[in-house]
Amino acid sequence: MINLESYDQIFKKYSITDCAVRANDMFVFIISEILTDEEVEYYQENDYDLDYRPKKIVSFFKDPDENGDQWFQTHLIGWDTPRIGACNQPRNHSITLEISTRLDHQAFITGNGPAEKMPFPPRVAKNGVPLGGFVRGGIRRTKTIDGWAYAVGGNRTLGKFLDKGQWQPLNKDLPEIPREQRTTMSASGFEDVDGFSETDIYAAGGRGDVWHFDGENWTPIPFPSNDPLESLCCAGDGYVYISGYEGITFKGRGDHWTMINRYGITLGFRDMVWHKDRVYCTSDYGLWEIVDDKVQRVDVPDEITACSGHLYANDGVMLLAGLGGAAFCEDGEWTLLYNSSTMDTLVELEALEPQNNG
Repeated sequence: MINLESYDQIFKKYSITDCAVRANDMFVFIISEILTDEEVEYYQENDYDLDYRPKKIVSFFKDPDENGDQWFQTHLIGWDTPRIGACNQPRNHSITLEISTRLDHQAFITGNGPAEKMPFPPRVAKNGVPLGGFVRGGIRRTKTIDGWAYAVGGNRTLGKFLDKGQWQPLNKDLPEIPREQRTTMSASGFEDVDGFSETDIYAAGGRGDVWHFDGENWTPIPFPSNDPLESLCCAGDGYVYISGYEGITFKGRGDHWTMINRYGITLGFRDMVWHKDRVYCTSDYGLWEIVDDKVQRVDVPDEITACSGHLYANDGVMLLAGLGGAAFCEDGEWTLLYNSSTMDTLVELEALEPQNNG
């Protein structure tokens, strides 16, 4: 669903590093420049931070505009590693946030009016003056819950997007992690958040660090593992699924949890989402589903599996995107947006065509 010209202008030498579903006919992606070994070596020798390599926000619309265009791009200049999410409340937006641990985080909001870049403050500025923000550490992820966007991150960061430039801190009464325990990203705060509603939210990360929020109060969850936790899904079957190191996966709610997968997966699940009647999980190594408490590979064509890396479900659509391209599932049918290997080959062949004709 992309022509060679659009692919060449937008995706050539870039790969998808995150994705989100704004609506069932609007998808958004973060793409970052792919560097060769020589370029990496050059940047390192010249003290260039690779996290600040060129990036773009890419939007896809199922319905072409008056010019027949479906793909659009916005360049991000001077951004650390970003994460992207979406909301349907109070209006439909995509929300791009830096995961940087610096105090000058940035947000880029698109949809329902002009696109706007704006800072969003941490809780305390460099000079110690309270700012009323919620950011205690680097942003790790955004998630759509009941149509609202939530941002989660280091040192038990959690906030709710209310409108452009407005965030509601949800971690004011949530204990911080002692500084001496913030040793690694896998042990220093929330990695994921999800909820059955605005008053029934779970957040997880660290080594078995799981909490529940009822809209007013936080309660620590006695979780039966101290493995690093990476992803979480509040599923349509009424259970919470939490996964971590090497794909270890638990199913439960409140004080009751059962292990349904014990390791065996080389790379843990980056994303877990509920779509239609089951939980789907992904990493750069593939796409899995949970059926009858068993974690198994999804039976889809190789061109779909090649898109593994990131998942986002919203408005009846599940979006899969990664180094190999992007695809979406709706009403039980998969549609390939593009396969990067195929498109790269076609772009190269088209560039050689004048020489071949000569």
